[in-house]
Amino acid sequence: MLSLPSKTAIKLIQISRKYGILHSNPVIPITDYVIDEGYLTKKGCICIPQGSLQEFIIEELHEGGIAGYFGQHKTYSLVADRFHLPGMKKYVNKIVNRCRVCQLNKGSKTNASLYTPLHIPTPSMA
Repeated sequence: MLSLPSKTAIKLIQISRKYGILHSNPVIPITDYVIDEGYLTKKGCICIPQGSLQEFIIEELHEGGIAGYFGQHKTYSLVADRFHLPGMKKYVNKIVNRCRVCQLNKGSKTNASLYTPLHIPTPSMA
């Protein structure tokens, strides 16, 4: 891991903002960003610029192999463990909400009307 000198980090952040890679607050702690083996990371998570790669990563983690089609919270935690994306939570929710398989499986809530109480027979007087 290589810590960036302040001038290099500032230049990297300026370039990232120019091309829409980072969309966070204007004041970014420079110590959080590190170049590791040629990849920009933040606290150990790879930074992914906005674009189709973000959507691909989220969809792949959402579909999840054998168990597949995790909900919003599980998908968010899977993405957050590995990657840093600008506006991650909102973007994950958007992708999960438009997932066709999830929408079909979710079903709809229906009120099956009031239950009819069963008749209780009275004991016969014989």
